[in-house]
Amino acid sequence: MTDNIIAFYSGNTARPFNVSVEIENNIVFIVDIEQLEKPIYYALKDCHYTKNNNKVFIYLNKQSTAYLLMEEDNPHWPEIKKGVDAHIKGIQHSLMRLNWLSLTSIIIGIFAFLYLSSTYLIPAIGMKVISTKKETAMGETLYKSIIEDETVDSALTAELGRFAGGLHLSSNYTIKVTVINDVKFPKYNAFALPGGHVVVYMSLLDKMNTSSELVALLSHESSHVNYRHSLRSMLTGISSSVLLSIITSGMGSGGALLNNANSFRMMSYSRNLEREADEQGMNLMVNNKINPKGMKMLMESLQKAHDDIPSSLSFMSSHPLTKERIKNADKFIATHDTTNTVNAEREQSWKNIKANLMQ
Repeated sequence: MTDNIIAFYSGNTARPFNVSVEIENNIVFIVDIEQLEKPIYYALKDCHYTKNNNKVFIYLNKQSTAYLLMEEDNPHWPEIKKGVDAHIKGIQHSLMRLNWLSLTSIIIGIFAFLYLSSTYLIPAIGMKVISTKKETAMGETLYKSIIEDETVDSALTAELGRFAGGLHLSSNYTIKVTVINDVKFPKYNAFALPGGHVVVYMSLLDKMNTSSELVALLSHESSHVNYRHSLRSMLTGISSSVLLSIITSGMGSGGALLNNANSFRMMSYSRNLEREADEQGMNLMVNNKINPKGMKMLMESLQKAHDDIPSSLSFMSSHPLTKERIKNADKFIATHDTTNTVNAEREQSWKNIKANLMQ
């Protein structure tokens, strides 16, 4: 086959090399005429091409980093085109030979893999590789984004901070509470972010009747933090590309996280995660010498108020208050220490919170 000068872009430099091309056994051999280096070669099955007017771009690898540029009337082009097209047609022909059942099985298998990856594999990988430090940094980024659109009640935040400060809520995270003023548009909500932030809305505080109910709420949300439920739910909801960017570049991918920030306001957990947060929340109450019955009282207070709260804007929407959960609380209370140590400082803080709510 007669040599013909063709431009070769290696992908390592912007400058093209003048090369000679030979084709044998579906392999493209490229000889660098300028430097007389040893030939390099590419399999036609890995090549693809595009045409622009009479120019032909022949990409020599799947990443499209190396390519040849030649005229369409180049004598090598027909043979290269034939080799590339034959491979494409071979794949299409193989697929066409499959019966509808085989094709359906392949499609179902692909969707099953994608579902299992997003539901189990991606979260499992993320939980392993994301450190507590990185998780906390992620939570801070999400918190700042969410708080930008809210009105923080500084006095109530400080008072709730004092209330929470008298409790041991976590060994691994610093629990930081924030109260949002939602008097104009009540949301009746509370949620936990990865790394330790717990956000509580004033309207939800207003539905509570005792200090032990507030302890129960903080214990429940802190358990979501302690057992990384918030992180797990976030990882389940994001794509593998976002997860990869978080793992490899840390918070340099903050934009990807911020796109998921609003979902935390109404994040819902699986039944198993809610059950674990209830149980571990009550364990925290027992460890703090507070009667775990406060958890049941919180559930009953919110269930009683449920008819007056729009379900789309309620704590119950993201933390469904089922009869099963109340029954589970009863079982826990029946088998655990129900000692209740009255703390004068905490009770005064509770009174201050309720007083601020009435202003």
